[in-house]
Amino acid sequence: MKLPSNIKSISKFFSTFFLTKNIGGITLYPNIFLKIEIYEDLQNDKPNPKNLALLEHEKEHLKRQKEMEPIKFFIKYALSPRFRFREKMIANKKSAVILRENKIPFDSNLFAKYLSGPMYFWCVSYKEAKEELDKLI
Repeated sequence: MKLPSNIKSISKFFSTFFLTKNIGGITLYPNIFLKIEIYEDLQNDKPNPKNLALLEHEKEHLKRQKEMEPIKFFIKYALSPRFRFREKMIANKKSAVILRENKIPFDSNLFAKYLSGPMYFWCVSYKEAKEELDKLI
């Protein structure tokens, strides 16, 4: 599929510093940056549905950043754990839809661990994250 010019790949070197093995992309308005293997897969005629789910997740972040104005969004995201959790849930909902359409399970246990851990600066407890993520299934 043809990707818009604001969707870019990150080199393996750069992604080593900014993307862990568990994060496939990051959105910094007006761009979405994806690991190179995900970016390349999305350019195929039949991309992996997990990568399509990630792309929809990141597109939702892009939309939300634009609506709120990027600087305000990033300040609130950095300073407010509740806001960070809410934004991740909104984007995860988009991912869950794509996965469900492709009969791929949404691993709420794994995502709850991420949201309640250092990757998202402990924005919520595991229990609360799991409960909210289970509602997406």
